[in-house]
Amino acid sequence: MKGLIPLVALLALLIVGPLLCGSGPIRRPRSRMRRWSSSTPHNEATRYEFDGPCRGLPAKTGRTVFVDWRTSGGTSEIARYVAAQYLGSFRNYWINTLHRAWTPVCLAFDDPKSTGTEAMAVREAFLASNAGCGIDLFFGGGSFDYIQMANAGRFADSGVVARIRSFSRLRAVRADANPRTLGGEPLWDPKGLWIGACLGAFGICSNTDSLARLGIAEPPAEWSDLANPLYAEELALADPTQSGSVAKAFE
Repeated sequence: MKGLIPLVALLALLIVGPLLCGSGPIRRPRSRMRRWSSSTPHNEATRYEFDGPCRGLPAKTGRTVFVDWRTSGGTSEIARYVAAQYLGSFRNYWINTLHRAWTPVCLAFDDPKSTGTEAMAVREAFLASNAGCGIDLFFGGGSFDYIQMANAGRFADSGVVARIRSFSRLRAVRADANPRTLGGEPLWDPKGLWIGACLGAFGICSNTDSLARLGIAEPPAEWSDLANPLYAEELALADPTQSGSVAKAFE
């Protein structure tokens, strides 16, 4: 037991010491760093590419931007998470700030097709509130996801579209330099609520070794090629209810 006394004393010093020394507030020097939280389904390679402008900011502007990437699943999962966060935030605002009772009608707060006096009043209160989801940037998915979230009232104008239009007027950029649509898909919102950052292609990825093992001479080029009986139990696909990319491929 005597041999344990020095160890206990050291443990007590490690626990009590910081408490005694940290009596005053911690003072940190002011920093020009800005922190952005971004929810995305993209892998590290894609995130690194879009981090490039942030890495070059200190040398150009003297400011630092840190992107806090949060990967909580596919686009559909992230969209459900954002919707749940908005629901909790607005419910808290409705009850604790407006001091009003939460009723089933209040669930229409993010429905752009709300009808009826009470439902429309709830909708207006939501759009005028500071309810949020704790995320600065939603990055990932396609135009369908963004249109749905913009209509729900979960996006705010970043000013990007207005700056692009101003730039076009000043520099006489061709009208097709930033087209509104491509292949029938909208690329940005006229109100500036969202804007496409890059274009992605969808298709069929095949493993040449597996094709040789199955005795298939040519890789699949069309969806109908996958109906070949030789592909039985050899195909893999992400859940379209969780992946916006796969849902778009089906569409």
